[in-house]
Amino acid sequence: MIGSFLWVTTFRSLVKKHGVSDIAKATGLNRESSYKAVNGKTKTRCETFFK
Repeated sequence: MIGSFLWVTTFRSLVKKHGVSDIAKATGLNRESSYKAVNGKTKTRCETFFK
């Protein structure tokens, strides 16, 4: 649980600094999935980042 929280918090910080599009390109996730992971409306799991 804490591991997931740490990943989401870190990912959210990166998105705020660099933007969703840049982070999506760097991680290989699509832009929409990246936005959904950090919008606060969903419960993001670690598996989201390691597919």
